[in-house]
Amino acid sequence: MKKSMLSFLFYVVCVFGLLGVGTVPAEAKDSYEPAYVNLLAVYAAHPDVNEAGKIILEEQKKAQQEYDVKAPSLDAKGKADLEKELNQRLARKETEIMQPIRESVVQAIAKVAKDKGIGYVVKAEEMLYGGTDLTKDVITSLKQK
Repeated sequence: MKKSMLSFLFYVVCVFGLLGVGTVPAEAKDSYEPAYVNLLAVYAAHPDVNEAGKIILEEQKKAQQEYDVKAPSLDAKGKADLEKELNQRLARKETEIMQPIRESVVQAIAKVAKDKGIGYVVKAEEMLYGGTDLTKDVITSLKQK
């Protein structure tokens, strides 16, 4: 249970953290030159991410404790059902905790892009050539809030 919960948590954070923000359409379409943002760096530098991580880990510990208490009295199907229920509960909690962070990242990207007159922003790993790196500007914007 412990390994699967850690794997699940890592998977959820990766999916929501890295794939949760794809392209950010800026309102101003002044420039056809695209820009890019390293989302991993932005999330790592986000002022609220450490506290969110602590809360998620605490929720994971609580779920593990609940599993440890209830599982011995359950058969294999009961254990599987309990694990599924706890994983779903953790996923909901993670979404609840990370959603404001994701929204603030999207807003910061959109603001920086608009301020610079950039019409398109993609994830850094999607940019093959050219473009403007907005990562540092987005991090600065997030830290000012």
